Amino acid sequence: MTSPRLKLSCLIVFLAWTSIAFLLNGRAIRSTDSSETALSFIPETVRNRHEISSLSSSLGAASNQTLSPWETHLPEVCSVLPGEGTEEGGRMGYQVLYRLHYFFQKTRSLKTTENPLLCVWIADIKETDDFLFQTLQGQCDGFLQVYMANENAPLSQYSDDNLHQIHIPVTTDGLQAVFVFISELSQYRWFHWMDPHRSYFVPENFFYILQSNQVSNHDHPVVLQSWILHNAETNKEYRDLFGTDPMKAPGCDSPRAGNQPTARLLQHCSQVRQGDNFLAVQNWISSCLLGVPVSCLRPNKTRDRQEKWAHLRRYSEIALPSAWEDWATQSQKPSDIVLSLIRVHSILHGACHKFWNKVLGAVDEHGNPGYVHDPYYIKNHPHPFNYHVSGESKGVCEIPFGEGDEGKYGYQGLRKIEIATAHQNQKRVLCMVYTQSNGHFRLQAIAETWAPRCDGFFAASNLTDKSIGAVHLLHEGPEIYDNMWMKVRAMFQYAYDHYLNDFDLFHIGGDDHYLIPENLRFTAATGSWKGPWDDTMPLLLGGSLALKKRRYCNGGSGYTVNSAALKLLVEELFNHPTCMPHWRASYEDRLVSSCFRSAGVLCTDTNDDHNETRYHTWNADQHAAWNKEKPAQDWKKLVEQHGIAWKEGLGQISRSSVSFHLKNPGSTSLDSGMRRYHAILNNLCSLTKSTAARTQE
Repeated sequence: MTSPRLKLSCLIVFLAWTSIAFLLNGRAIRSTDSSETALSFIPETVRNRHEISSLSSSLGAASNQTLSPWETHLPEVCSVLPGEGTEEGGRMGYQVLYRLHYFFQKTRSLKTTENPLLCVWIADIKETDDFLFQTLQGQCDGFLQVYMANENAPLSQYSDDNLHQIHIPVTTDGLQAVFVFISELSQYRWFHWMDPHRSYFVPENFFYILQSNQVSNHDHPVVLQSWILHNAETNKEYRDLFGTDPMKAPGCDSPRAGNQPTARLLQHCSQVRQGDNFLAVQNWISSCLLGVPVSCLRPNKTRDRQEKWAHLRRYSEIALPSAWEDWATQSQKPSDIVLSLIRVHSILHGACHKFWNKVLGAVDEHGNPGYVHDPYYIKNHPHPFNYHVSGESKGVCEIPFGEGDEGKYGYQGLRKIEIATAHQNQKRVLCMVYTQSNGHFRLQAIAETWAPRCDGFFAASNLTDKSIGAVHLLHEGPEIYDNMWMKVRAMFQYAYDHYLNDFDLFHIGGDDHYLIPENLRFTAATGSWKGPWDDTMPLLLGGSLALKKRRYCNGGSGYTVNSAALKLLVEELFNHPTCMPHWRASYEDRLVSSCFRSAGVLCTDTNDDHNETRYHTWNADQHAAWNKEKPAQDWKKLVEQHGIAWKEGLGQISRSSVSFHLKNPGSTSLDSGMRRYHAILNNLCSLTKSTAARTQE
């Protein structure tokens, strides 16, 4: 029989567990409710934006930490990919903000105790006020909220530590009272009147301007020139990337910031004010200071020239969509304004990057993530060469030489090439190709021809097919040609993550180029006509072209990096603004070269010891038939500005040629051209006397 004491103990345990369960359940409900309340003012247009992958899991991980209220909106705000948000002004606007973010990371804070700052604004939206309090702590030493009431409202003011409030009537005397109040707050040396409805305040740049001018006399009225970054995407002068600043400078005749002596001047101003918004306040300040001896601090242009991107530090404010000419007439909801502030702040301070900088990786044929491809599969399972391609009227060897995709002059150039046998064990090559599932027939041709001769091989696609080396590699943005930069970045990242220590060279190119891996090994081991290369240093090898005095490795022939360069690229350069993170573009070759150039690594001259070309940006026929009377892509710049030889005719074709871009307007299909080049280079077809005679005519 159970004792009464045991029954009592069981009852106590039961009640305890029930209470704990109830409390936990109640806590979860309150947590969910509070989350819904915090997100309730997010408009449906934002809630329904396309979500980037793993957003929900990222939020779940973040929920274990204490978040500021504005941070609860990050999943919604960051669900729009960088450069696609209206708030930052499109792709170009995003790049400006990212450069500032990078600058803030790499430089120390310029805020000092010598320049305490009072941040002032017209308070009318609680969510905006809360955002400013949360994000400007540590930058603004004090906050002054100005509440504007009707003309007959009494004047009142309040202070608690660094939080100050003043209620004023909508009259001239009301503004005078604000500056009387500021003058009384002597613990602050500077004030900045913000306009959070129309612009985002960048305190880091405010202090940069102060520090660069080295203000010493604080007894004289001084104002700061306000530079405002407007919509870069719609600024025509700015389309030549960062060539001209898309800024509007109200200048010192329309100041937003000043020191205490300036505030003392303004408290005696009797100018008539018209309106109760920020623009009315700014116009009143401007008219008050007109003709008054006030010094003006401007960005230090000398310092701007000394420091890279320092000209971006002159922006003390960033205009929001509500201030753009094409948006100014549209009504702005309070939630729109807050979201714009959060979006700009999140980009400037990296809050969205945790959503964007995910390790995407690859998925297998069943869609399972974390797939690591066997790079030796094609080498160990070579495909038989297909002499008769389905759908082609004639077999690879049935067309007379010089009359196929190789062309008359191209055939002569291909016959000049020798497949290297020396230095084949010194360099291990990983060959990487970018393609799509609708181009897997070309990938099949690569698997039959040059891919097995690489030490390792994989092709980044949107469909995994191990038999031809295709890997479904995830990347930012859509699977389109105009997003090639994001795909190539993902390929380099994947190679770094899984194959960095297994290979010495990493060659990347499209599914429309033919590679001779043996000659790539030979080239890397022997160097160019200038001498051998130091492969302990980062190397970028390829076919050089010039654009605006800058040399780059053209992507048509593919380009090659050594392991030192791959390590530099992923570990140090990928997040560098010059490497354009999150930028969607098709010209990945120029971006790769620009990225390396920022670290002093140039596209290397790969011409052979006879100064003849190895990486061919066009097909063999175009190169072998070219002369200086024909147009070409800035060949004169290569010769005159970069000292790279550009010969005529067969002088374009090196005996140790590495690659060709097979894109040919007259070609029936790229896969047949791939097999045709391979057959000629490797003597797979019998060359009859009659065919040889026709070729010599």
